[in-house]
Amino acid sequence: MLRRLISKLDWYAAKEMLGPFCTWMIAMLVLIEGNFLFLLLKAAQDQDFPLLQIALFLAFRLPFSLVLAIPMSFLFACCLTIARLTADGETIAMQAVGISPWRILAPYLISGLACSLVALTINETLVPWSSRISNESAQQMMLQRAQLAPKANVLLRGSKGFIFYSRGVDVADEKMRDTLVLRSLGATYPDIWLADEATFDNDRVYMKDVRLITLDDEGDVERCGRAETQMMDLQEISSATFARGAAADEVSFAELYRRVRDLRASGQTPNRQIFELHEKIALPCASLVFVALGAPLSLRFGRRGGLAGLVIALTMIFGYYLMMSWGKILGLAERLDPLVAAWGQNVLFFTLGLLFFWRAK
Repeated sequence: MLRRLISKLDWYAAKEMLGPFCTWMIAMLVLIEGNFLFLLLKAAQDQDFPLLQIALFLAFRLPFSLVLAIPMSFLFACCLTIARLTADGETIAMQAVGISPWRILAPYLISGLACSLVALTINETLVPWSSRISNESAQQMMLQRAQLAPKANVLLRGSKGFIFYSRGVDVADEKMRDTLVLRSLGATYPDIWLADEATFDNDRVYMKDVRLITLDDEGDVERCGRAETQMMDLQEISSATFARGAAADEVSFAELYRRVRDLRASGQTPNRQIFELHEKIALPCASLVFVALGAPLSLRFGRRGGLAGLVIALTMIFGYYLMMSWGKILGLAERLDPLVAAWGQNVLFFTLGLLFFWRAK
């Protein structure tokens, strides 16, 4: 009889959490996706993008948003549900028929573990692929809308070894003065193009009466010449300005592990890569860490109703992500041990959760 009652209580707990979890999941996704959109528009200096491009960018950010939203949504659902059950006296009734606090909270722990496994799977399978596409999409949008008009005293480092610089720019007359171009073709020193005057039209710069200087391997002038005009494509230069390497969220755990192994084999200390490797696991595990602390706290202070559950969830989320942000800053700066930076908040919250579980018993 007691076994059947416990089974029904498990289903009852799952059913009670389902509604709040779905509600908070939608709210968290809207908040996180809105933040990504805000950062994109801010970086673009409020320039307009086609609606379809924005929609595709947000769609491919969705898997990463899910990894962030699942732990927070589950914590809210768990705390609100347990607090309501406690306020209504249902947890007291369960204990009155011989069900221990450990057993009352068991469905929430198992659900937290399941959420962590789902987030971990998404983070390993979908996030690298989708993040690569969304980041490339954002790069292309930024490049399309980039201000390519030459600017005075601004150094542009472009693709194919080009470096472009101009001392003076007259935008109204589309003229430039004292323009310098360095072109590296794999030699020790780059070729040098110098022009007192130049004009620009859209994305292209036309240098007039150009002095061409080639240096030898010792840095001495090897050859000098002149050309009536030389054309520079600023679109090509700007593409390298936005160029980037693969970010940590664009590669799988296995690829990050290979990076760490190769760097160690070459005699380097890959603290940054080790942090990124462990962060890939630590972040999806937040659901289990949250419920380990949030469930006993809600059981203990839930007599005050749903407001207590809401306060507990908000406090935990603020504290956890504050610690995670500081850990990430210090970990990437190699000022903190990568394991401590990645797992510190998880270990602290889980240890506190075990303490409160023991006191609940």
